[in-house]
Amino acid sequence: MPSETKAELQVQALDNAVIKGLDGLVIMPIDARPWTLLDAAQAKGIPVVVVDATVNHPSVKAFIGTDNLEPPGWRAAYMSTR
Repeated sequence: MPSETKAELQVQALDNAVIKGLDGLVIMPIDARPWTLLDAAQAKGIPVVVVDATVNHPSVKAFIGTDNLEPPGWRAAYMSTR
């Protein structure tokens, strides 16, 4: 499935969730498109948590991401002691 189609499906699914009035959303955005559907979430007071990709929007209350630079440093430090 093309990534554009996946992104559209994700937006549709999140739009449906906002319409249903969930207590909160946890999203992992496929791309960096403007997330205008978060305006609707904000208007309904639905907090949003974003995972692994930043989204700059006032409804985003938290970001959970991985540090892809630190673990290789740990391995290098360990290997240098061997």
